[in-house]
This record gives sequence, C-alpha cells and structure tokens, in this order.
Amino acid sequence: MTPIQYRPHREKLQYLRGILAAIDWQEQMRVRAIREAIRMATAEFWERRATDFEWVMQERFTDPLDACTEGMEPNRATALSCRRHAHLLRTGFFAEPWWGFDEDFADILAERQVA
Repeated sequence: MTPIQYRPHREKLQYLRGILAAIDWQEQMRVRAIREAIRMATAEFWERRATDFEWVMQERFTDPLDACTEGMEPNRATALSCRRHAHLLRTGFFAEPWWGFDEDFADILAERQVA
C-alpha cells in the first residue's frame, strides 16, 4: 500500500479539523463573553473607562492651536456617566436580575463543573 491510497481521507481530516476548530472557537467566544460580562459588572471597569474618555479629551482637545473644542462635551458627558455607573455599582444600588439570581448562577456553575 502506498500513501497515495490514503489521500481521500485527508479531505475528511480537513473537514474534521474545521469542525473542531469551529467548536473550539465558539467555546472561546462563550468564555470571552462571560468574562467580559463579569468585567463590565465591576466598578473598576467603569472607572477605567471614564479615565480613558478623559485621557482622549485631554490629548485631543488641549492643543492651543486647535480651536475646535466642541468634541469635548460628549467625552466629558460619557466620562461622567461612567463614573456614575461605577458609583452605583459600589453602593450596591444595582440589584440582582431576579430574586435568588446569585444562588441560581452558582448552581448552574456547579452543574457545569460536575459534567
């Protein structure tokens, strides 16, 4: 037998690799989506975002030769909104999506670890 006889299987292997790559990619996307959702639920995330908007405002609109300062206001308003969001998270104003959410979420995570 020569290796040439096995070449038709290469197409199947490529197809299988494609499927596995797609599954891995989807899993990576799910993990990233969950990670981002958790990150966005922290006050630190919103503080950093506010700092980023303020930095853009300083870098872009502090040039004395640039008389265009009309773009500052949206950045200032966005930074303020981010800081308010962080404050609400710190004070516990945002409640659970439904009563007992934390327990339900912990149960689901425990089920996934067992499986």
